[in-house]
Amino acid sequence: MKITMYPFKPFEVNNGQVTIIQTASSKVYVNLVKLFKNEDDRIGLITQNDEEVSLAANTEWYGDPLMNDLDALFKSKVQRKLTTWIDNNSREDLIQLTNQMNDVMTDVLFGMDLPITVSKEWDLLKCLKFLGIQFTELARNNPYDIIEAILKISHDLKDSQVICLTNVFHYLDMERFSELANLGKTFGSKIFLIDFSETNQRDKFKDYCYYFIDDDLVEWHD
Repeated sequence: MKITMYPFKPFEVNNGQVTIIQTASSKVYVNLVKLFKNEDDRIGLITQNDEEVSLAANTEWYGDPLMNDLDALFKSKVQRKLTTWIDNNSREDLIQLTNQMNDVMTDVLFGMDLPITVSKEWDLLKCLKFLGIQFTELARNNPYDIIEAILKISHDLKDSQVICLTNVFHYLDMERFSELANLGKTFGSKIFLIDFSETNQRDKFKDYCYYFIDDDLVEWHD
């Protein structure tokens, strides 16, 4: 795929590849972020055959990793996925435990002598919500773990959108970044990073698809 934004040449984004756009222009940086967040028609997405496709349907904007709430992003999706992952034995155990809770509550209500009853209808999704499944504190507050969770969950949920992030290099050194890049390569993830840098760091990122836009709005790439 290619991300297009006038007046620059298209930016390549492919499966298992990290695409990095660094710019020394605050104007370009702000425009890129705004255009993605607002799904502005001045930025687009085309296939390798130059067919235009929906940016909104094929990209997922996450922005700054620390500004993400994993529970808000993924908890409901994970819960729905769990309903297909859980095996029959675990399902039967949950039904039995729920019935035990219902019996206890029925006895409590009987003692109150009120016209109230406990529903016998069992729903796995409601049960999972009741259990309070959520991401760990570490996963919610560590940039590396947040990005790792985004990659893993997107892979497990078979989401094929371009994963768009900003400010990643504020939080990760090259060793940790390489670990995430390798994970994305394993998963076949399409990763698109926007970063502010006053200098062209092409040598540092020679193993990735790298673009640099200088303060004069000149684009540099291999």
